Amino acid sequence: MKYLLILFFALSFGLQAKTLLVSHKGIWKNHIYAQNTFEALDQALKNGFKGVEFDVLLTKDQRLVLAHDASLKRVSNCKGKIQEKNLSELLKCKVTHNTKLPLTQILVKKVKKPTHFTSLKNIIDELLARPNLEFVWIDLKDKKPGLALALQTALEDIDDRSLLKKIMVNSTDSKILMEVKDLFPEIRTSLEGKWGSEPLSDFQKYFGGIGSTHDAISLNLGFPLGHRGSLNPLFRKKRFWKLVNKYLAEAKKRSVTTVGWTVNKKKKISKLVSLEIEYLLTDLINP
Repeated sequence: MKYLLILFFALSFGLQAKTLLVSHKGIWKNHIYAQNTFEALDQALKNGFKGVEFDVLLTKDQRLVLAHDASLKRVSNCKGKIQEKNLSELLKCKVTHNTKLPLTQILVKKVKKPTHFTSLKNIIDELLARPNLEFVWIDLKDKKPGLALALQTALEDIDDRSLLKKIMVNSTDSKILMEVKDLFPEIRTSLEGKWGSEPLSDFQKYFGGIGSTHDAISLNLGFPLGHRGSLNPLFRKKRFWKLVNKYLAEAKKRSVTTVGWTVNKKKKISKLVSLEIEYLLTDLINP
């Protein structure tokens, strides 16, 4: 009886939850597959995630490839930088390692099943066709000219334009997001706040372009130590939650969607879910 009650409350919570957990770079933390590969994203969907996130970078011939690190040597069996290679060259490279953040403490871990780089164009159709997929968050890691046109090239063959509503494109550059919206009115866009507490403590300026350059705001909610203030960890934690509550209250008042990244502690996830943040990225293997 005790276990039935626990199951009942767990299912009830799941039905009431207004937060969609999103797989950050796919399932990579067990280091079987590499981050930002089709195999890792496919595994996320098989594990029960309804949303996936991945990073893209621009190649020399203006194509978008799934990758977070510009350095090929760090994560693959090739050398040089992604922006120095044409897509056809990159597709011959195998992604062999994962990187673990924060950037100040990068660790490189070899994966058990190395796989080739993949282009956005090659996988987006299959991802969007998955019946259990509700949300794709594409994080643009470049600010180069031609980025929006490269996105257009990757998405131009999608016949069912209604599927584009599942996509949200993220960038730190509002001009790029404006270009994306001009090309794809169906696609939502999110403006990324800087690392640390700035977008939480000074969030008014991020609301300014809502409806024109961007439809949502993405915030770093995974690193409480990134929030400037007292060196006292207890005070810093209280300040973090105070800022989160204040921001989310204002966002909901203005009907602004929020994407939080990247939270891996279950207790913290539960608290953010209780605050009804719309999307939350995680490296957990199961949602």
